[in-house]
Amino acid sequence: MELKNVAMSTLRPVETINLADQLVAQTLAPWDGILSKRIERVQQFSSLLADTIHGKRKSDFTELLAMQDDARDDGYKSFFFGVMSAVHSNEPAIKAAGEKLLEIIERHETAFSTLGYDSKTVELKSLYIETVSLTADISAAETQRQYNQMVTAITDWNALVKEKKDKESTLSKGNVTDVSRALADVLELLLQQVRILIDDEEDGIDALVVRYNEVIEQIMSKVRARKTRSLNSANDQQSGDTDDSHSDAPSGPPLIFTEDVSGS
Repeated sequence: MELKNVAMSTLRPVETINLADQLVAQTLAPWDGILSKRIERVQQFSSLLADTIHGKRKSDFTELLAMQDDARDDGYKSFFFGVMSAVHSNEPAIKAAGEKLLEIIERHETAFSTLGYDSKTVELKSLYIETVSLTADISAAETQRQYNQMVTAITDWNALVKEKKDKESTLSKGNVTDVSRALADVLELLLQQVRILIDDEEDGIDALVVRYNEVIEQIMSKVRARKTRSLNSANDQQSGDTDDSHSDAPSGPPLIFTEDVSGS
């Protein structure tokens, strides 16, 4: 069984999205797992193209960043209150270590929850640099667990920001044409991988090909109908222009305007 070809260049952006969404919907188990990487890219670009068409730029990471920022706040507060507890300890060694750590903390902005993402990143990075080598004091103040919580939250935040930049850097400035082409490219890669599975005679691949072919035929039929309507409309217009040229018109040379008589 062969997979039908798709004339990607004939598709309008909305039609490309429709093709992408329908192919994804028809990629049932086990193929959704086997083709997961291709499917993920198709979904990513399909969503991006839809947002671009409608002038949206909401990041997929908005909620994730907010959640991880809360984790940073909690991590800092955990460490801060742990240090404050040490400062008020009646054990001299714990109290001394707590006071040393508090002195460092107070050199930084303590109202972290009121800071923006970037400002908070700067402050936490600076705090980390000043405390990372103070393992003995952190241990003496009995704040190792709280400190680890803060460091883990900082690390997870940095990893999330990097992931966001990696996924969005090549897409953030894309216009409809560029993103539509990118979606067409990842769709071609998906179809190419399906053809490889066909060549390898994977068990059950025929059922997937049947569903894919139905989607492709449906989309391409609409494209052909659209192009036919457009061609007929152009022919009707041309015919009308020809008929108008035979209408009664005054004889004589054509009028030639060499100056705007209105003076504008």
